[in-house]
Amino acid sequence: MRPGKIGAWLLIALALCTAGGGGYYWYAQQRPKRAKLLDRVIVQPVTRDLFLHRISQRGEIESASNIDVYCEVKSSAGSNTGVAILDVIPEGTQVRKGDKLATLDSSALEKERIAQQILCNTSDALLIQSTNLHETSKIALQEYIHGTFVQAEQTILGEIFVAEENLRRAEGYVKYSEELAAKNFYTALQLEADKFAVDKAKNDLETAKTKLTVLREYTKVKTENQLAADIKTTAAKMRTDESTYALDKQKLEEIEAQIAKCTILAPADGQVVYNNENEDWDDNPTIIQPGALVRERQIIFKLPDPVQMQVKAKVNEASVNRVKVGMEATIRVEAFPDRELHGVVTKMNDYPESSGWRGSNAKEYAAFVKILEPPPGMRPGMNADVSILVEELPDALQIPVQAVVEQGGRHYCLMKGQDRLEAREILLGSTNDKVLVIADGLAEGEHVLMNPRLFLAEVELPAATGTTATARRNQLRSAEERIAKKPDNETTTEKDNKTGETLGGGGGE
Repeated sequence: MRPGKIGAWLLIALALCTAGGGGYYWYAQQRPKRAKLLDRVIVQPVTRDLFLHRISQRGEIESASNIDVYCEVKSSAGSNTGVAILDVIPEGTQVRKGDKLATLDSSALEKERIAQQILCNTSDALLIQSTNLHETSKIALQEYIHGTFVQAEQTILGEIFVAEENLRRAEGYVKYSEELAAKNFYTALQLEADKFAVDKAKNDLETAKTKLTVLREYTKVKTENQLAADIKTTAAKMRTDESTYALDKQKLEEIEAQIAKCTILAPADGQVVYNNENEDWDDNPTIIQPGALVRERQIIFKLPDPVQMQVKAKVNEASVNRVKVGMEATIRVEAFPDRELHGVVTKMNDYPESSGWRGSNAKEYAAFVKILEPPPGMRPGMNADVSILVEELPDALQIPVQAVVEQGGRHYCLMKGQDRLEAREILLGSTNDKVLVIADGLAEGEHVLMNPRLFLAEVELPAATGTTATARRNQLRSAEERIAKKPDNETTTEKDNKTGETLGGGGGE
């Protein structure tokens, strides 16, 4: 071998030795650091246990069967301030049906009743007058038909009879006068006078007959129509006065009824509870006490049924879809600190509660939990803590929530190896803010880091593939969709068991 080639090989060998020594040195230097890093990790085993998801909210106890006692007194015309309370029964008093609960101020109504009574008397007098006119107009028509008309007709008939008799006599005189005139016993002037008497008698007869025709064909019809119109006019006036009197009387009765409603009586037996309004948005809350103003249809008292008690709790909109009617709940009441009560969700409102102008943007929905066995001494208005069981998985693979990190919409856990850390992508199921149910990616007995965010820089997150991340997500989504289509009467536990069977992996075995 030539000396030049030997030198080149020596240089290559020297470089390899130098690189190997440097790598060994770097490894020797990093090994204590890695060992020290692994000593800092806190691990937690993956366990399989009962998973419970409860939604805890604070609420107020109320009766599920309340009898509301309203203010039924209307506000004065042109005023919307309400009616003042003069006296009120003490809160908490046991009352029987018909007992007086409160007295409202009726002075304005008393003045209104006096003024209305005057109007009622006036309209009553007008009605009496119009009724009399109507009856008189009906009598006038009958009087004319059977009296005045008959009399006028008989008078004209008498005139016709006299005119006919006068005509007969005048014609007789003319005939006799003509015979005398022919014998020169009667002058021409006398004969002319007798003939004039005949003409006058004929004229009187025609006049009497014309009067009879006018009476029968015109005067009678005109008078009857006029009298009939008077009857209709007086009838309309009478109806108007009747309506006016009826309205005035109805108004008077309403005022008297309002005065009677100023004395509020108990509609049933029960314990009196004031319905004080003290909303955050109301700068002038209504406190039931003497002197306070109450509006029409405002609830003043409640008479609760102590046997049927419930808790009204407000559920945040983020959890409202998880709460269903029929779910079990546990209740803690401050007045009974050593006793855990049991209940069931009976109603979930479809619309959010009013938060007022001071409220946040987060919406809350009212959930009503019936207390199954309310203890003696429980009263409406007491504070209570309600815990609603929304999900139960009897055999779920789970880890603490702090063991999971999210990056780019994917979830990972860090696992501790012999001399290094590794990241593993997982699929999550349900959570109760303490533990997470693992749908896929972990097995029972494996250990995960409890403080993974401190070591993210030390690991490389695995890339998503179609056979791992996407496929598992699709598998989990299809399982959840099938559960959502199950009948409503299927229990939460049955749904979750079927979910575990569908998902496979760590969550269903």
